[in-house]
Amino acid sequence: MMEGQRGNVSDKKSLHEGVVRMKEYEKEIKKAPNFIYVCDSEIYSNIVKYGENMKWIFRVPETIGNAKNIQNMIVQSGS
Repeated sequence: MMEGQRGNVSDKKSLHEGVVRMKEYEKEIKKAPNFIYVCDSEIYSNIVKYGENMKWIFRVPETIGNAKNIQNMIVQSGS
């Protein structure tokens, strides 16, 4: 998609190329049957409440009871 450029790169050329890449990306996204969202653990509670029909990849916050229990089991087993 977009990429950082050095100061001596022509904005007219690099911005146009970026727009072309974004248009191609947009076409490909529309073809995707299922989209998988990737996010950090801060969104966990909202996903549990509102994200039932969506696919997510995220880390469960360590403040959640089950996550704490699993983490403790791993530490205790020495893994």
